[in-house]
Amino acid sequence: MVKGTPLSGKSLLFALTRLDRNNPEKEWFRTSEIHEVYQTVARDVEVEPKGYNRALELLNKHVTTGVLESKKKERGDQGKFRSYSLQGDVESTRTGLINSTPELQTLMGW
Repeated sequence: MVKGTPLSGKSLLFALTRLDRNNPEKEWFRTSEIHEVYQTVARDVEVEPKGYNRALELLNKHVTTGVLESKKKERGDQGKFRSYSLQGDVESTRTGLINSTPELQTLMGW
């Protein structure tokens, strides 16, 4: 499902798999958390990271394709925010991203 996705979109998904792998107790991740890790991934694969709003658009495209699920939350002092969760097996998604994207293969150990 992600084969035709541009590198920036794949990098966002890879960032989410990294978050999931490093935080096994969590299932949902805020846009800001994903974007922060995505910026590191983008620099690691030597591409200019997209801004927050463009990253949000790309995440929402993954929701429409069924790769991600999203939900809106509202917490008084923290305001409104959106959280995302990968659908399906995280390791399969990660492996698929690495196998279909030569740029991400350099990040296999993460």
